[in-house]
Parts: sequence; C-alpha cells; structure tokens
Amino acid sequence: MNPGSSYPLDGIDNNAMPSEAEPDTTQQQIMKVMDAAAFNYARILNLSDIRTSDSNELYRFLKSETCSSVEHSIFSTNRKSELAELFVNDVPVIFGWGVNQALIPFAKNAMESLRINNPLGILKPNTRYSYYHPLPRIYVKQLEWVQHVTSQITRTQQGCADV
Repeated sequence: MNPGSSYPLDGIDNNAMPSEAEPDTTQQQIMKVMDAAAFNYARILNLSDIRTSDSNELYRFLKSETCSSVEHSIFSTNRKSELAELFVNDVPVIFGWGVNQALIPFAKNAMESLRINNPLGILKPNTRYSYYHPLPRIYVKQLEWVQHVTSQITRTQQGCADV
C-alpha cells in the first residue's frame, strides 16, 4: 500500500542507493513469510510512496486533487523505467495492498503494469483488485495471512520442482 512507518536508518529519504531501514509491522509480516519459505531477499513495491502509518491519511490523499499532480506511484506511466529497474521477473509476487476502494485505481495500475499470471496473496471474494493486507487488525487473521501466503509459495515451489 505505502511505506507506513518504515524509515531509512541513514536518514536519507529518496536515496538512489539501497539503505537499511527500520521495518514497520507490515514488513515484519513479510519477514515472517520469508522465514517460513526460507527466502533471503524480498523487494517491496508500494502502490504509493506517501509515507504515513495512518491509512486514512493515505486514503484522503488518494482522493484529493493533489494526488493526480504528484508522481507518487512507481506504477504510474511516467515512472515505467524506474519500475523496470526495480521489478524482478520470474519470482513469487505477493499482492497485499488492502481492500479500501480508494486503492482500486492504483491496484489496477499495478496489476496491469506487472502482468503477473498467478499472484500470491488473498483476493477478497467477488473482486479483481482487492487483496487483503498482510496486517489485518485481528491478530489471528495476521497468523492466517502468513500461513496462507507461505502455503501458496510452497505449492508454487513444488509445482516448479514437478516440471
């Protein structure tokens, strides 16, 4: 969805070089999946670069006039070359931006840009673009999300081994 409360430890925002960061709780959920799947590396591409831990603040921004005048999404048309530099093909891709209606145009953009045939994550029933966020408010649901995505990765890896 967005960088949340994560921040670079070196204090340099918009750094062109990789830097270590203080993870937020959503990123910690991804790290749990990584541990369970024995992955050493993950790249998180957010729908928006707007850093706020208050999702309602992000939704207000996405509905505002300012939103259309700022290139805040890696999936916007004018940032295709930047996306091409960051996106890695032929690796498992997890969708998990959330189900708020304000995200749908950005989720649609991301899905059309990436063209992933079998994304991982939990798609909200009867929707095309709404994937449940890795950090549901209910703790048990957080565990279920990690278990579900980990099992999807395991099935994908087994399928590749069977070929």
